[in-house]
Amino acid sequence: MLNGESTIYSLHENTKRVLASLSKIPTAGAVLRKIPVTTRFKTQILGGKVTDEGVLDGDLYLKGGADPGFVSETMWVLVNNLSRSGLKHVKGNIVVDDTLFDKNYISDSRQNVRVDRAYDAPVSAMSFNWNSVNICVRPGEGAGKDARVVLDPPNKYVQLVNNAKTSKDGSKLNISVERKPVEPFGDRLEVNGTIPVGYGEKIIYKNISSPTLWSGYNLQAFLDQRGIKVDGSVRDGKVGGNSEVLAEVESWPLSSIVSDMMKFSSNYVAEMLTKHLSGPSEDKVGNMKEGLDRIREFIADAGVSKSDFVFDSPSGFNRNNQMSAKDLAKVLESIRDDFRLYPEFLTSLPISGYDGTLKNRMTSPNVQGWVRAKTGMLNGVIGLAGFAGRKSGQVLTFVFIYNGSADMYKVRDFFDNLSETLVL
Repeated sequence: MLNGESTIYSLHENTKRVLASLSKIPTAGAVLRKIPVTTRFKTQILGGKVTDEGVLDGDLYLKGGADPGFVSETMWVLVNNLSRSGLKHVKGNIVVDDTLFDKNYISDSRQNVRVDRAYDAPVSAMSFNWNSVNICVRPGEGAGKDARVVLDPPNKYVQLVNNAKTSKDGSKLNISVERKPVEPFGDRLEVNGTIPVGYGEKIIYKNISSPTLWSGYNLQAFLDQRGIKVDGSVRDGKVGGNSEVLAEVESWPLSSIVSDMMKFSSNYVAEMLTKHLSGPSEDKVGNMKEGLDRIREFIADAGVSKSDFVFDSPSGFNRNNQMSAKDLAKVLESIRDDFRLYPEFLTSLPISGYDGTLKNRMTSPNVQGWVRAKTGMLNGVIGLAGFAGRKSGQVLTFVFIYNGSADMYKVRDFFDNLSETLVL
């Protein structure tokens, strides 16, 4: 715990520990320092000349600018912009171009075991809805009837198999969803189990396996909603040489994207932004290796010896990232001392009792709103690090990291109590 340059209290401050999602602190710092905070990423639709009758006699291209926040609302705006071009009929295919980044959709920096949960989604320069699909399950008309299952958003990329049934009122919810890739494209989602009468709705989030095709088929669905017909199929490829921009949409500014990463601890956004750190362009693909090098440089610039830390994952979704509490505090202090990025960094952190991963923690009046900190959790790892305001006007920098076998929730509560002590 630091007050300016003086340490108020330390315990095992020099012991290297697994960071988990506290890793996103140096990731956010590096991104905010090396990329202008007002940067916006463009997603474009391109093609040849549209005739007066609204016909495109060729392929329609969806070119990704690696916007981590490209979601249904953004796609709607993009297609709405396209509709003003007068396009009504595409005689070719939808071709998805994600060549701004490399094709290593699943980073080697993650844990070795793959899962179909949303937090393990692939990363591509053309991604949609965080490369995850929502499976919404509701009870049917009565016990024994099929459950009602809806995909959000609906599209032809996903094959849905609904084996779920409605159970009697008061019975236990028991719904599961399994995702499997399907050749030659797409994913198959199989919904099993039971949902009781009167339950309401259960939403399950699953990642998808092919970001380009997922994005392309969702574009096709949005085009169909606007009455724009596409004769061909969806495939990945590169924008043709004679194409022109027919429509485009910009992302939120970088500062807002970093805030999403920090407040909701998004592994997906962390990896996207790290590939942006590598400096992708028309002549160079964004990649994880060079992005990680930029983050390591940022850590070293904060005064941490390169021999004293290991940083292999921008999200902390592994057990390799290790650093001492003292050195992570140096990183936080270097951010605090840099006016170019500190305001946006501070704003990005979850606020005790109000939002993000701290929304339901430290909710008592004594501490609510007084702590802004990043959380971290893996099996056997709990972390909390950031800044605590005091009613005297002081602002303290603190880092709490635990690695061990104790009850994780008891450790988490202990860290919350320590934070409240800082505020008082």
